[in-house]
Order: sequence, then C-alpha cells, then structure tokens
Amino acid sequence: MRAVASVAYRALLASLQSTARPTRPDHHDGVDAHGGGFPPVTCVVADGYLSWTIDIADELGVPVLAFPTSSACSTLAYLSVPRLFELGELPFPAGGDLDEPVHGVPGMESFLRRRDLPSPFRPVGENGVNSRVHVLSKYTFHSGKARALILNTAASPGPAQGQGQQGRQPSA
Repeated sequence: MRAVASVAYRALLASLQSTARPTRPDHHDGVDAHGGGFPPVTCVVADGYLSWTIDIADELGVPVLAFPTSSACSTLAYLSVPRLFELGELPFPAGGDLDEPVHGVPGMESFLRRRDLPSPFRPVGENGVNSRVHVLSKYTFHSGKARALILNTAASPGPAQGQGQQGRQPSA
C-alpha cells in the first residue's frame, strides 16, 4: 500500500507542476472580474520541496520564503550532497558501519555519523545510491531561488551552520 500511495503522490505533484500556472498574466491578484474576491497576495511561504511554487511566485513578482519541512539537519545534508560525493562519503557501502563519521556537512563534521543522515542516504540499488537523494537535493538547492529559507528547528543555527549557507541562500 505504501508504494501505491507513493506513486499516486508523485503523480499528483507532477500534475500540479504542469498545470498550476496562472491562466492569464493579468489574473494573478485573486480579484475576480466583478471587483470582489481576495486582496492581492503580498508574500508566499512555499514548501521547499514544491519547487514550482517558488517559480510561480517569482513569475508573479511576489516575494517567496521557502520552508523545507524536513529538519534543518536534513536540509543541510541535502545541500551538501555534491560535496559528499566529491569527498567519497557517498555512496557508503551496504552493510557498512553506520557509526562511521561523515565529513563535508558544514557545522556537523565533529559529530555527524552515517546513521544521522536522512534515510534516502542509505544504500539502495546497483550503484548504492537512492535516486531520492538526488531529487531531494535538487529541490533543496532550488529553494535557493527564494528570498529566504525557513529552517525547521526549535533552535537557532550556530555560526558554523550559518557560515555553511553563505552563498547558497539569501537569508537563513
């Protein structure tokens, strides 16, 4: 049942991506032809993994804030995927020691272990890489088009994590 729901969810996202565009460039302010309706949209808080919402807000000239709903640590890990491959940290071997330290995620080098990475980082398939790692990494990087990134955490990021985001996000 989980696989069926996953397929249906991906189909829904694909459908939204291809059809969720304004029908007319002058009809994006929420006001209907009779002058009623809602006031204009002044800001969008978009799910960081629904990249098309960021694109639409940008097309409409509306400021957008990206909010990836995964944890701040997951977001930092996905932003570090290219570096983790470059350093040889990914893919790690199937059956490998999950307590092995992982280097290359800014601000977490001293304590991050393989088991602490999001579950898609675990080895899958012939090449040992779950395809979701690349997809989620792509969406996380795309959130950099937003005016700011809202991190899902109860704590303020430390200086090392903030420095790791310089150049990737306008404001974190």
